[in-house]
Amino acid sequence: MKIKCEFDGKTIQCKVVENLGFQGGYYVKVVEYEGKERIVIKTGGIWKGKTVFEKLQPGSNYVGQ
Repeated sequence: MKIKCEFDGKTIQCKVVENLGFQGGYYVKVVEYEGKERIVIKTGGIWKGKTVFEKLQPGSNYVGQ
């Protein structure tokens, strides 16, 4: 299965490796991008990875390590 993902401002078809379901208020999947596994979340109808800035900005509710 492939889904459209956004990386570096480009929309690309990525192969889904694993569906992680609903976590932390988002639908989450693991996709293969440039030979590496990346985690993407569905925001605004498109799948994309969260940047470090998005995770750490005030009010982001990020609780990861």
